Amino acid sequence: MNSRDYREKRELAKQLYLKGETEVVKLAKTFSVSENTIRNWIKKYDWKSELDEITSLEDDIKLAIKKALIKALSEYSRAPQDTALQSLVSLLRQYKKEFEPNRDFVEYLKKFLDWIVDFFLIKDENIAKAIQREILGDGGIIEYFRERASS
Repeated sequence: MNSRDYREKRELAKQLYLKGETEVVKLAKTFSVSENTIRNWIKKYDWKSELDEITSLEDDIKLAIKKALIKALSEYSRAPQDTALQSLVSLLRQYKKEFEPNRDFVEYLKKFLDWIVDFFLIKDENIAKAIQREILGDGGIIEYFRERASS
């Protein structure tokens, strides 16, 4: 096997490993290499740390989604006639069910968030800031939308 093929196999094995296929035997069979080779790759290239980081980030995202859903449901309970909140609650529930959303959903969610933050900036900046904190932490999403609106 030439070095290019070897690197490609290693990279594909890494991708599977990071997606959760951590059984060395399966990876070895899939890529026609020895189990020791897979173990060496995991150790040498520190795949475990990357997997732990990804898992931690996914956990943080799940927690942020739950917080956003709780906040949206709380706002929704105060104003159930607000169609924007109805849509947000529906989207968050759907997202919670499908942790890996399809591209259309992500694009729709981005457009929806653009709209909802703009809407609440006009209506009540405090609500927009609360949405920002719940979904994204204390980052600068409102400033991002202001810059986008002015350009």
